[in-house]
Amino acid sequence: MEQAVETMKRDVRDHARRSREEIWQIARQIGEHPELGYQEYFAVEVLSDYLRRNGFSVETGIAGLETAFVARYPRSAPLISAAETGAGTKIAFLAEYDALPEIGHGCGHHLIAAASAGAAAVLSKIASLPGEVWVVGTPAEETSGAKVLLAEQGFFA
Repeated sequence: MEQAVETMKRDVRDHARRSREEIWQIARQIGEHPELGYQEYFAVEVLSDYLRRNGFSVETGIAGLETAFVARYPRSAPLISAAETGAGTKIAFLAEYDALPEIGHGCGHHLIAAASAGAAAVLSKIASLPGEVWVVGTPAEETSGAKVLLAEQGFFA
């Protein structure tokens, strides 16, 4: 088991190193195009494109919010049994990407978005990972906080 964990760590580090520049580019792109809450169309496009290229299915406009999305990377045949991990295991990264009026990305949401998408893509490459990896795009975190709306509508249930 210890060797399997060390192999998994090595694989995560290797994939993260290979993905580093692309993830930074995503952060720069979003950072250079700040968008206010519920208007983050460019950020959603950049993130969705990256996640699709990494094998995720992406659904936009979730919970009635045009700039909210969920990207899923399913595992159809985990190498670890469901009894060991729990059936339906999901690991979710929540991506924020809105900016502040007149300030831009003062809170680093462009970094949070890129890091969330990048971490999910890296994790999705681990063959022994059971369940699904998700990225949930949560708009308007600077104002109304779409995470609250998503939770109230049962999205995280």
